[in-house]
Amino acid sequence: MEGYYRLRGRLASGETYRGAARIVAGERGPELIVQREGRREAFRAPLRKARAGFLFRAEGSAGLADRVGVAAEEQIRLEARIRRRGERLLSRWRLTAGERVLARGSEELRKPATSPGQVYLSLSVDWEGRDLTDENLGAMERFRERFPTLPLTHFLNAAYYTKPGARGVDVTRQILRALRPDDERGLHLHGWRSLFEAAGVAYRAGPTFWGAGRPPTPCAGDEGHEVEVSAYTCAELRRVVAYSKSRLAEAGLKVGGSFRAGGWVAPRNVIEAVRAEGLAVDASAVPARWHDELRGTALLGRLEQLWATIQPTTQPYFEATPQGQVLRMIDTGALADYVSADEMVAHVERALQRRATNPSRDIYVHLGFHQETAARYLPRLQRALERLLAKSDPHLVIETLAGSARRLVGEAKVALARAPRKHREEDGIPLPAWDREE
Repeated sequence: MEGYYRLRGRLASGETYRGAARIVAGERGPELIVQREGRREAFRAPLRKARAGFLFRAEGSAGLADRVGVAAEEQIRLEARIRRRGERLLSRWRLTAGERVLARGSEELRKPATSPGQVYLSLSVDWEGRDLTDENLGAMERFRERFPTLPLTHFLNAAYYTKPGARGVDVTRQILRALRPDDERGLHLHGWRSLFEAAGVAYRAGPTFWGAGRPPTPCAGDEGHEVEVSAYTCAELRRVVAYSKSRLAEAGLKVGGSFRAGGWVAPRNVIEAVRAEGLAVDASAVPARWHDELRGTALLGRLEQLWATIQPTTQPYFEATPQGQVLRMIDTGALADYVSADEMVAHVERALQRRATNPSRDIYVHLGFHQETAARYLPRLQRALERLLAKSDPHLVIETLAGSARRLVGEAKVALARAPRKHREEDGIPLPAWDREE
């Protein structure tokens, strides 16, 4: 039952509405999050088993206030009886305030179609390892409240824990402010001195994103954010990746199999290192065309060199390494620091238009932001999502990178099974060996 659902409802008065819902794994079993279209507040509560399905009781402050004539500050309760019918969930609900019944209605929750012909949008967060401020974390908390049903892929950085004077329990508490149970956790790596030295690797001060003559900028007793991690050998990077995974796991933030390199700089030595340490999905490939703000820096030239063939329309692909296949998931829309809300909307809408010309093909797109600049740039992503979701396009599905990766691996396995053995290699159908247990 877990996952994202589209919602269609009808009030007893006959008025119809739409919305979204998500079922996530809670501490005491599945939890349902319901958000009606146009409402900023969501209802969230556990699903309790009942004789004919489930019971749902959630309290809030008038999520449908303007529709049912309730004062915005009044405490209300949403109660629903939910039955499962195949892939659908059907509910009859009532909205109450004390003993008063304010409204009644019914809803259908249906998962988006999983047949080919969808546009899958992933939303990611790069945690740079620089700092954790109330301003940026507060912006993320408000974003999560605005979109409670949308999962995020977090690329976490262990450098927060290695900063001089860092208290692990405080770092974890701050990070958890922005995480939700159904989010994905991956690994992000920048060249911080404290992190590399904690992993037993000698720090290098260059090359940096900005080019010769501009050394790394000191930051909270640390430095190295701008140093390309590709400056290190594969063996050195393996030690840092292994240490990062272990340190995050100790904090209760175990990462899955996704990775993004700092500055999107992930050539062969980086990919071979992370693959050898069990990370098989890389989200470092990015179209350089988004990064006009980097004009005049070494980083833009580096991106143009590394990702010369990567365009906003480029789709995921497998890349072989000595340790196994890596799935390259393209950061097609870069991050909000470099892309306006209008550009984000246009990027996703163009993908939907391409889908319309070839309805049997899935298309994968990506948007995201940095934790360290969330207060400034996350509003861009929020405005873009509000516009995209207002259109309720049935072919737009928002999921984690891990969700997209599982689908792509499954499709590759099907293609392999159908391909005659003598044609498999020349057809370019890669064996996703990394999906096996090792």
